[in-house]
Amino acid sequence: MKIMFCLGSLDKGGAERVVCNLANYFVDGGDEVVIIVTKLNGIGYELNKTVKIDVLDSEKTGKVFRNIKRIRRMRKIILEESPDVILGFLQEPIARMLVLKKISKKVKRIPFIVSIRIDPKIAFGTLKRKISLSLYDLADGFVFQTDEMKEWFSKKIQDKSVVIPNPVNKDFLCKPYDGERKKVVVNVGRLTEQKNQKMLISAFAEFKKTFPDFKLKIYGEGPLREELQKQIDDLGISEDAKLVGVVSNIKDEIYDASMFVLSSNYEGMSNALMEAMALGMPSISTDCPPGGSRFLIRNNEEGILVKVGDIGELANAMCKIAEDKKFARAISVTGHKKMLELNPKNVNDEWKKFIVNGIKRWN
Repeated sequence: MKIMFCLGSLDKGGAERVVCNLANYFVDGGDEVVIIVTKLNGIGYELNKTVKIDVLDSEKTGKVFRNIKRIRRMRKIILEESPDVILGFLQEPIARMLVLKKISKKVKRIPFIVSIRIDPKIAFGTLKRKISLSLYDLADGFVFQTDEMKEWFSKKIQDKSVVIPNPVNKDFLCKPYDGERKKVVVNVGRLTEQKNQKMLISAFAEFKKTFPDFKLKIYGEGPLREELQKQIDDLGISEDAKLVGVVSNIKDEIYDASMFVLSSNYEGMSNALMEAMALGMPSISTDCPPGGSRFLIRNNEEGILVKVGDIGELANAMCKIAEDKKFARAISVTGHKKMLELNPKNVNDEWKKFIVNGIKRWN
């Protein structure tokens, strides 16, 4: 079987990690894999050397008619490679492929699976995106991360879809930390409005009134760094709340922390949350759309869910973990077990089953 993936790049990112994992899995199983990317600035994850990579953009690509050139080149690559199935990740590459399905009879015959990885209410909010959504009926199959994502779409799309969660990063599936945890609250993510570290910083300031010995470490970079640092300074917690930046050894950095907090306004399925739970770290998350955190956590079972933007509820959840070690231990054990179920092999097997059965049905 020859499998083709289409996405924007192979940089660090959730979709890119899933594609690299799937590519390695299929190659290891004896299949042939081709990846089409819009641009190639580097490869952020381990990728088998036998995987063929084709790039749409070159240095000569100008701004005028850029997407027309991309679509023409994509068509040429697809017809030359003649894959048994094509999988699209992220909106722009998906839209490009669906245009080809509409205008090219030869491409139309090749089954195309769309992977939806973000909140559709946000993804299709503008007129331009709603126009791209009108093409989605041309796809043969859909993979969603959560039921909430799936239920947003028409029954026609739902009937040819499956829900497959992210796999947890295998490097984090290790023995959970079993010693005395450091009095540190951690967060990992880009410093953006979506991740809402503002909420976490405010909640931590409240939490510190009861637990003054704790520190907050936020790992990541982004456009809100200066704004978040000003918030920390204004709250008078600059000695205890740190914007650490990006580190290469994040697993070692957070392994023995007391708790992980995901404060996002929306999130497909947070790899950072999954990795913290895999390490056996007591975890808190906003119950944000489109339901990824709710899939991973039953409230007070695998972790704690709090309302999006509710600073007081988040501060209370942090206090609950800090003051009740028995409870903290219980949710860490249950969360770790949940992540063992989402190991890469189990999740990749689900992808293969859907693809193989789909090819039989679509052909």
